[in-house]
Amino acid sequence: MCQRPWLIVTLVLVSLVLGGLKVAKTRPIYRATAKILIEQGKSKVNPFEDVITPRKTVADYQTQFEILQSRSLARRVVAHLGLRSHPEFALKKPAQPRMAMQAFQSWPVMQSIRSWMDSLLNAFSRPPVPAANGEAPASQLGAKSSSSDAALVSAFLGRLQVKPVPRANLVNVSFQAYDPALAANAANSLARLYIDFSMETRFATLQDALDWLERQVGGMRQQVEVSEKALQQYKDLHDVHLIDDRLPSLMREISNLNTSLTQSKTERIELETLYNELQDALNKGKGVEWMPSVVENPLVQNLKARYVDLQRSFVHLSQKYGDNHLRTSQLKAQLNDLEAKIDQEVKRIVQAFKIKYQVILAREQALRSEIGNLKREVRDLNDKSVKYGVLKREANSNQRLSDLLLNRLKEASVSADLTNGNNIRVIDPADVPSRPINVNPARTIGIAGLLGLLGGLGLVALMGYLDNTLKTPEEAEEFLDLPVLGMIEQYRQKRGESHEGLITLAPSQAKVTEAFKTLRANLLLSYTDPPRKVFLITSPHAHDGKTTIATNLAVVIAQTERRVLLVDADLRNPSVHKMLNMENHGGLRERLLTETYDLTDGAPDHGLSLDGLSVITAGEEVPNPSELLESKRMERFLAYARQHYDTVIIDSPPVLAVSDALVLSPLVDGIVVVLRAGMTPYNHAQQAISSFLTLYADSMSPEDPHRVQSLPAASLGLVMNCIDPREGGTYAAYHSYASTASNES
Repeated sequence: MCQRPWLIVTLVLVSLVLGGLKVAKTRPIYRATAKILIEQGKSKVNPFEDVITPRKTVADYQTQFEILQSRSLARRVVAHLGLRSHPEFALKKPAQPRMAMQAFQSWPVMQSIRSWMDSLLNAFSRPPVPAANGEAPASQLGAKSSSSDAALVSAFLGRLQVKPVPRANLVNVSFQAYDPALAANAANSLARLYIDFSMETRFATLQDALDWLERQVGGMRQQVEVSEKALQQYKDLHDVHLIDDRLPSLMREISNLNTSLTQSKTERIELETLYNELQDALNKGKGVEWMPSVVENPLVQNLKARYVDLQRSFVHLSQKYGDNHLRTSQLKAQLNDLEAKIDQEVKRIVQAFKIKYQVILAREQALRSEIGNLKREVRDLNDKSVKYGVLKREANSNQRLSDLLLNRLKEASVSADLTNGNNIRVIDPADVPSRPINVNPARTIGIAGLLGLLGGLGLVALMGYLDNTLKTPEEAEEFLDLPVLGMIEQYRQKRGESHEGLITLAPSQAKVTEAFKTLRANLLLSYTDPPRKVFLITSPHAHDGKTTIATNLAVVIAQTERRVLLVDADLRNPSVHKMLNMENHGGLRERLLTETYDLTDGAPDHGLSLDGLSVITAGEEVPNPSELLESKRMERFLAYARQHYDTVIIDSPPVLAVSDALVLSPLVDGIVVVLRAGMTPYNHAQQAISSFLTLYADSMSPEDPHRVQSLPAASLGLVMNCIDPREGGTYAAYHSYASTASNES
């Protein structure tokens, strides 16, 4: 957030200005409040209280609150106060703002900020009253003013507020107006007219109750006469007095018949079973003379005994005289005669069972019929009894209701003299307010400033969240997994100093010079085995400061009495000659084409008091810079430079723009990627590093695939340029130490 304090300050100032404008343009609004008591009106001497003053419930009180806000009551107050001609409710043309202020407020940005501020300020302040005229748009209801009664009533209700007091029968009636006297008069008038309206409603209710009771009493008298007449006619027609005596005897008779029916049914089932067995045996040709019902017959038993004796004699004679003997034939005839008599007796027994079964069945049916008749008679008597009871209860009910209504009518007729009091009273009349409710300059401006501060902090936090640039060396090392060799502070060179950009030669930039010396030490002393001479300086994009870094790095290395060669290999957009105020001839292009590597031959003078520094500019523009840098001539040139110089610094084009830096990377000992703090996005820096990683992928070890700075072919490091010391981190401590050292020197 410390990177953008101007944004926070700007939003706070704009918020304060808008808050002041809101205070200046806000018309004072006054609120007057009257307190009304709505209690449960109950007369101790009036027994008709349920009709006149019913018991108050939550719904009843809510109804009273709605009446206080009703349009009919508001219409009475509007007419009573004559608000149609009042200045606040008269139509006026809205005042036009001044031209300068109108032009200022018409800016889209100011309109957006003002709308946002108004919504937030309104959230922290009390809502304004609706304006009936166009003089001050204090209303948020959006209704246009009109001279009609409906518009006046709507405007009045928009200013009215009815708020019940919790856990009490009190209600606060408030009215808002620009005129404090009008606010008090409106609240008090509404309370008085509400009391009058309540009294009118109560007496109208009483009169309606009396009229209704008179009609009901007359109607109930007729109903009583009709019901009593119907009851008497029914009693005479159906001998109702005999019903109570007849019903018990019928129930006893039905009970006795049910007992007889059960016995008959049991006997009938037994006979039916026996008859079916005998009939079934006869139909199948089986003998039935040995069945219990036949054997037990005395005649059958006698015939059976005689048959057995004759059978025995017949067998004896047949054995003695043979079947054709006279006596044997006579016995045979007697046996046949006995068999016929037995069969005849068996059939007679079966027929007797059948007749007895039919008699029992007929008796059972007769009992059932008689029981059914008695039950129908009982139901008929019950129906008559129920009907009689209904008529009797109806007559009694009508008589009681008639008596009740008659008593209520007598009570209501004397209630008017006992209900002169009222259960609604004004506890606290509304006083004329002395302070407005919507004007509080300190509060409004304070809230505006606080909202501006919060908005600025939030906006800065959002911008920081959306910012994906690298800002500190710690971020660069963490995200790119590469060492930061140097940290260059953002500087501003003073006027009059020669060689703009050569900050290492400027006396006023001692802290930045120390940073370049640290970069020199990290670059030369970190890789001593084997020693490395040729370093490529590049960056992801233009304007990251790679040329400034390369030039000043060459200067501070030359200050150690080393032989340093600075080569401007940015053949597309050369800048070294501009920074050193040199002529751009006899540069790298010409020397590669002519293979002239000796700098004593036509090399331009850099004009610096550094004997160990040699500079080769880019030279004239070439159509194919990549091919020229990738040629064998460039290899031979760098081989010559290694032999004659201790350190070679090459300023190359941005790695993401063209491929020149990648072409030169295999020819150098170290690669320095310049990142501009707060400007270089992380993904662009990662893409630039990945370009070199891809190029040297074959040289990586499986155990350490990302540590390119440890490769034997080339080292890779970072330089953070234009660091803001306010960001904190490691550089903040270094910056503090460097500042102290600079001051001491």
